[in-house]
Amino acid sequence: MNLAQGASSANYFHWLFDFLPKIYICSKNYNISKINYFYLSEPQNFQVQLLNFFKIKKKQIINSKLYRHIQGDKIITVDHPWYKKGYFFDEFNHVPKWIVAWLRNNFLKRKKNFYSSKKIFIDRSDSKSNHSQIINKNKVINFLKKQNFKVYRIAKMDFFKQIYLFWNADFIISAHGAGLANLVFCKHKTKIIEIKPENQPGDYFKKISEINKLKYVCLKNKVQKNNLKGDMIVSLNDLQKLIIKIKKKIH
Repeated sequence: MNLAQGASSANYFHWLFDFLPKIYICSKNYNISKINYFYLSEPQNFQVQLLNFFKIKKKQIINSKLYRHIQGDKIITVDHPWYKKGYFFDEFNHVPKWIVAWLRNNFLKRKKNFYSSKKIFIDRSDSKSNHSQIINKNKVINFLKKQNFKVYRIAKMDFFKQIYLFWNADFIISAHGAGLANLVFCKHKTKIIEIKPENQPGDYFKKISEINKLKYVCLKNKVQKNNLKGDMIVSLNDLQKLIIKIKKKIH
């Protein structure tokens, strides 16, 4: 089965909303256990966990970075489940609700319980990208800790613990990043503040929040150029105002 998808192959968000739905669609027409090999980029740990859900083993994966051309008696490929044309940022507004429902129905029951806070801040400074990074992150973290938020880095966290972290939380604050795809696992009415640079056009986490009936607000920031620490300086005053606002927000 062909699962090659260019640069997005290693992205957590795309795995949840592109790759897994593709495998599910394929499973409705073919017996997955009868497929010998799956053609995609070298898998990360979280991808191996996700593939195991379909009983796909690492030895069945053909690394597209190493093998640029393949042949077989039968090659199966699936169209993208929601992207059809134009800009990706616009197309996600049409993401099917069944994907959100399917992810919740299949993975929430497999969440791994551990002690985690109800108020969480996702620190994405472990991302290799300089985009959507908070320059004054330490000030933001100190400010939020005084309001009983606990800081989590999730890039290397077990997938099923990530599910529990987001499901268990009542209030989540995070800079824009792939980890917010986990909003799909939140309980209804969970409060969400997404922090992002004003030149980031994607509203997909707002869309997920709408489908999942979350209380969502966004804090947009002027882009800071040529700063190695990031591209946003967050106003603590503006953040405080949003925290107050979202507590009053009613769907």
